[in-house]
Amino acid sequence: MDPFGLVPIGGFLLAAWLGRKRRKRPRVVSDLPDVIEDCPPFPWRSELVNEAIEAALAAEVCDPEEMSAHVADFVYPVWPAGDAISWPKAEPWILDEGMPDSVLCLWERIRLRVRAKIATLEDALCPNPGPREGIDYAELADAWDSGDVPRTARWYQAHAPGESSWTEVESMANVAREALAAALIEAGHEAELVDQVDKNGSPFRVIAMMNVIECAPINDALLASPKSELGTNQNPGLGHWAPHNRGISFNRVHADNRDRMRNGNTPQRAVTNGGRDNGRYAEHNGQGGFLPTMWIPLLDLERLAASPNDIVPQRNAWPNGLSGSWPPTEFIELGTQNVPVGSWGCEPERSALPA
Repeated sequence: MDPFGLVPIGGFLLAAWLGRKRRKRPRVVSDLPDVIEDCPPFPWRSELVNEAIEAALAAEVCDPEEMSAHVADFVYPVWPAGDAISWPKAEPWILDEGMPDSVLCLWERIRLRVRAKIATLEDALCPNPGPREGIDYAELADAWDSGDVPRTARWYQAHAPGESSWTEVESMANVAREALAAALIEAGHEAELVDQVDKNGSPFRVIAMMNVIECAPINDALLASPKSELGTNQNPGLGHWAPHNRGISFNRVHADNRDRMRNGNTPQRAVTNGGRDNGRYAEHNGQGGFLPTMWIPLLDLERLAASPNDIVPQRNAWPNGLSGSWPPTEFIELGTQNVPVGSWGCEPERSALPA
């Protein structure tokens, strides 16, 4: 029996509930991002949330905040004990202050999913909501910028050879090593542990951190190329591919996503798979020419403190329930451009992003 008293009754009844005229409209549907974690005591009802969004769109609701309120009230009307949840009922569609973390988690997750869905539509059907009003993206981007040295839970802009303050030539291995060394110190370990090798002579902790960075869905979608189409000569010292056999080129084949986000614009994928020399080089689509801007995930420092080998993203890192593999919600809400429809990242956080 469903403890929440909910039955997946589908979009037709929701459209009637909204009291709007239903009409069919073509759209590209993709999923951003879905995760394993729930918002205890509430399960994350992904399919029903998607149904509710589709029905709201068909009922010509395009305002993302209004749609979020309708979806939340439909999918999660009551607490497990049966008491009604006080979702926003009218403009300005703001959640009441003092609501429990579980309700805040649901609200942020639904708002994120709604904006992602709307971003996949043609403007004639539903205008792209763009970034939230009232956010100074230049200030926000600066606050979450790693600066000249890579650090976890920050955006990092790669440097050209000779321009870096901490290494002669940057590579994914060097970025991972530098960020992990700082995290090990924060977790109470010696930084030198980062360079310990296994019986095969491999720096296993650096490799684990490289996987964490390259498996982050946002990095994979915006930056990565398949092993078959990206030679190691694109990334000096790489010599390693993430579990999904993709890697990030440190050549100037990416979009200027650092500045794009600072201006509140949508980050885009510029790197293309395949190029000269039989596809052994990544190239760009004409919008590139820049070095990668990557999200260095927030690590679980408690687990890292318990074991320097436990190098994993923090679960439930943000109010929306997403892990530290994802940047803060405000950046995800900017959407993505030129990203092919499909899944990105590695298990268990493999997710789809809007095209």
